[in-house]
Amino acid sequence: PEYLKKAKQANPRLYDIVQKHAVNLELELQQCKEKIKDDMSFKVIKSKDFCKEREQYFEIQDLKAQLQDKDIVISELKKLMEKQKGKSMDTRFEKSSVIRQPNVFKSQRPSFLGKPTTFSNSFIRKDFSKSTSVSQNNVANNFSKPVTAQTLPMIKKSC
Repeated sequence: PEYLKKAKQANPRLYDIVQKHAVNLELELQQCKEKIKDDMSFKVIKSKDFCKEREQYFEIQDLKAQLQDKDIVISELKKLMEKQKGKSMDTRFEKSSVIRQPNVFKSQRPSFLGKPTTFSNSFIRKDFSKSTSVSQNNVANNFSKPVTAQTLPMIKKSC
Protein backbone atom coordinates (compact mmCIF):
# COMPACT_ATOMS: atom_id res chain seq x y z
CA PRO A 1 0.00 0.00 0.00
CA GLU A 2 1.29 3.24 -1.37
CA TYR A 3 -1.00 5.44 0.64
CA LEU A 4 0.52 4.12 3.92
CA LYS A 5 4.00 5.02 2.72
CA LYS A 6 2.79 8.52 1.77
CA ALA A 7 1.04 8.89 5.13
CA LYS A 8 4.16 7.76 6.93
CA GLN A 9 6.29 10.24 5.06
CA ALA A 10 3.77 13.04 5.60
CA ASN A 11 3.35 12.51 9.32
CA PRO A 12 5.98 10.08 10.72
CA ARG A 13 4.99 10.84 14.30
CA LEU A 14 1.43 9.67 13.83
CA TYR A 15 2.65 6.44 12.32
CA ASP A 16 5.01 5.88 15.28
CA ILE A 17 2.11 6.39 17.70
CA VAL A 18 0.03 3.80 15.84
CA GLN A 19 3.05 1.47 15.74
CA LYS A 20 3.60 1.84 19.53
CA HIS A 21 -0.09 1.31 20.15
CA ALA A 22 -0.03 -1.89 18.05
CA VAL A 23 3.05 -3.14 19.93
CA ASN A 24 1.37 -2.36 23.26
CA LEU A 25 -1.74 -4.23 22.13
CA GLU A 26 0.43 -7.19 21.11
CA LEU A 27 2.10 -7.20 24.53
CA GLU A 28 -1.24 -6.88 26.29
CA LEU A 29 -2.64 -9.73 24.22
CA GLN A 30 0.36 -11.90 25.11
CA GLN A 31 -0.06 -11.08 28.81
CA CYS A 32 -3.76 -11.91 28.65
CA LYS A 33 -2.97 -15.25 26.98
CA GLU A 34 -0.44 -16.06 29.71
CA LYS A 35 -2.92 -15.02 32.40
CA ILE A 36 -5.62 -17.22 30.87
CA LYS A 37 -3.14 -20.09 30.67
CA ASP A 38 -2.20 -19.57 34.33
CA ASP A 39 -5.86 -19.31 35.29
CA MET A 40 -6.63 -22.52 33.43
CA SER A 41 -3.79 -24.40 35.13
CA PHE A 42 -4.90 -22.87 38.46
CA LYS A 43 -8.46 -24.06 37.82
CA VAL A 44 -7.22 -27.54 36.90
CA ILE A 45 -5.14 -27.70 40.08
CA LYS A 46 -8.04 -26.41 42.16
CA SER A 47 -10.37 -28.87 40.49
CA LYS A 48 -8.03 -31.74 41.35
CA ASP A 49 -7.71 -30.45 44.91
CA PHE A 50 -11.49 -30.17 45.15
CA CYS A 51 -11.91 -33.76 43.94
CA LYS A 52 -9.39 -35.00 46.52
CA GLU A 53 -11.08 -33.05 49.30
CA ARG A 54 -14.48 -34.35 48.20
CA GLU A 55 -13.22 -37.96 48.28
CA GLN A 56 -11.70 -37.37 51.73
CA TYR A 57 -14.98 -35.87 52.93
CA PHE A 58 -16.94 -38.94 51.84
CA GLU A 59 -14.33 -41.25 53.37
CA ILE A 60 -14.56 -39.34 56.66
CA GLN A 61 -18.35 -39.56 56.58
CA ASP A 62 -18.12 -43.31 56.01
CA LEU A 63 -15.67 -43.71 58.90
CA LYS A 64 -17.95 -41.63 61.14
CA ALA A 65 -20.87 -43.92 60.29
CA GLN A 66 -18.77 -47.00 61.10
CA LEU A 67 -17.69 -45.42 64.39
CA GLN A 68 -21.29 -44.62 65.26
CA ASP A 69 -22.27 -48.25 64.56
CA LYS A 70 -19.47 -49.46 66.83
CA ASP A 71 -20.52 -47.01 69.54
CA ILE A 72 -24.05 -48.41 69.38
CA VAL A 73 -22.73 -51.97 69.69
CA ILE A 74 -20.54 -50.98 72.65
CA SER A 75 -23.50 -49.28 74.32
CA GLU A 76 -25.67 -52.37 73.86
CA LEU A 77 -22.91 -54.62 75.24
CA LYS A 78 -22.55 -52.36 78.28
CA LYS A 79 -26.29 -52.62 78.90
CA LEU A 80 -26.09 -56.42 78.68
CA MET A 81 -23.14 -56.44 81.08
CA GLU A 82 -25.09 -54.35 83.59
CA LYS A 83 -28.02 -56.78 83.38
CA GLN A 84 -25.65 -59.74 83.88
CA LYS A 85 -23.96 -58.10 86.87
CA GLY A 86 -27.26 -58.13 88.73
CA LYS A 87 -27.70 -61.86 88.07
CA SER A 88 -24.16 -63.00 88.93
CA MET A 89 -22.58 -63.60 92.33
CA ASP A 90 -19.28 -62.20 93.53
CA THR A 91 -16.90 -65.15 93.20
CA ARG A 92 -13.65 -63.50 94.29
CA PHE A 93 -12.06 -65.02 97.37
CA GLU A 94 -9.11 -64.12 99.57
CA LYS A 95 -6.05 -66.39 99.60
CA SER A 96 -5.94 -66.57 103.40
CA SER A 97 -9.24 -68.41 103.59
CA VAL A 98 -8.25 -71.17 101.15
CA ILE A 99 -8.29 -74.49 102.99
CA ARG A 100 -6.37 -77.42 101.59
CA GLN A 101 -8.23 -80.68 101.79
CA PRO A 102 -6.50 -84.04 102.01
CA ASN A 103 -6.43 -86.16 98.90
CA VAL A 104 -9.79 -87.94 98.71
CA PHE A 105 -8.39 -90.91 96.80
CA LYS A 106 -5.85 -91.88 99.49
CA SER A 107 -6.97 -94.32 102.16
CA GLN A 108 -6.88 -93.54 105.84
CA ARG A 109 -6.14 -97.23 106.55
CA PRO A 110 -2.69 -98.35 107.64
CA SER A 111 -0.28 -99.37 104.94
CA PHE A 112 0.25 -102.99 103.98
CA LEU A 113 3.94 -103.94 103.80
CA GLY A 114 5.01 -100.31 103.79
CA LYS A 115 2.86 -99.43 100.77
CA PRO A 116 -0.21 -97.26 101.17
CA THR A 117 -3.49 -98.81 100.14
CA THR A 118 -5.75 -96.94 97.78
CA PHE A 119 -9.29 -95.87 98.51
CA SER A 120 -11.13 -98.70 96.80
CA ASN A 121 -12.41 -102.12 97.53
CA SER A 122 -10.31 -104.56 95.53
CA PHE A 123 -13.32 -106.83 94.87
CA ILE A 124 -15.72 -104.12 93.73
CA ARG A 125 -14.70 -101.74 90.99
CA LYS A 126 -16.69 -98.65 90.48
CA ASP A 127 -17.41 -97.57 86.88
CA PHE A 128 -16.27 -93.98 86.23
CA SER A 129 -16.94 -94.11 82.51
CA LYS A 130 -19.39 -91.25 82.88
CA SER A 131 -17.84 -88.13 84.35
CA THR A 132 -19.58 -86.43 87.22
CA SER A 133 -19.58 -82.69 87.61
CA VAL A 134 -18.89 -81.26 91.07
CA SER A 135 -19.50 -77.61 91.82
CA GLN A 136 -19.86 -75.31 94.80
CA ASN A 137 -22.86 -73.03 95.18
CA ASN A 138 -23.67 -70.28 97.66
CA VAL A 139 -20.14 -70.20 99.12
CA ALA A 140 -19.55 -67.30 101.49
CA ASN A 141 -15.73 -67.63 101.58
CA ASN A 142 -13.64 -65.03 99.79
CA PHE A 143 -11.10 -66.79 97.54
CA SER A 144 -8.79 -65.00 95.11
CA LYS A 145 -9.77 -67.18 92.14
CA PRO A 146 -13.28 -67.90 90.87
CA VAL A 147 -14.84 -71.23 91.79
CA THR A 148 -15.32 -73.46 88.76
CA ALA A 149 -16.96 -76.83 88.18
CA GLN A 150 -14.62 -79.80 88.50
CA THR A 151 -14.82 -83.02 86.53
CA LEU A 152 -13.72 -86.36 87.97
CA PRO A 153 -11.21 -88.31 85.85
CA MET A 154 -12.43 -91.14 83.65
CA ILE A 155 -11.08 -94.64 84.45
CA LYS A 156 -11.25 -97.34 81.78
CA LYS A 157 -12.81 -100.69 82.64
CA SER A 158 -10.40 -103.60 82.57
CA CYS A 159 -11.78 -107.11 81.97
